[in-house]
Amino acid sequence: MSKTKKLKKDKQKTQPNFINSFNIEEFIPKKYHVLTVILIIIILFLIFFNPLYFGGKTFQTGDIIASKSLHTYVENHTGGFTLWN
Repeated sequence: MSKTKKLKKDKQKTQPNFINSFNIEEFIPKKYHVLTVILIIIILFLIFFNPLYFGGKTFQTGDIIASKSLHTYVENHTGGFTLWN
């Protein structure tokens, strides 16, 4: 008896709201879904990496900075060989 009452409560409809009634096919036809997702990803990349693309800044990691420090050593080294590279 209690199981049937519980099932009846679960079957009750929720009131429609934006999340329940949202249908993407009303806004974008199905054949353009993949294109839309690709465009959204490209736009997000441009937003998050805006300083790299449009600000003239560069992405520098520790490896890049360490390799630049080697150039000053090579310029000042007069002869012989080093025990590290």
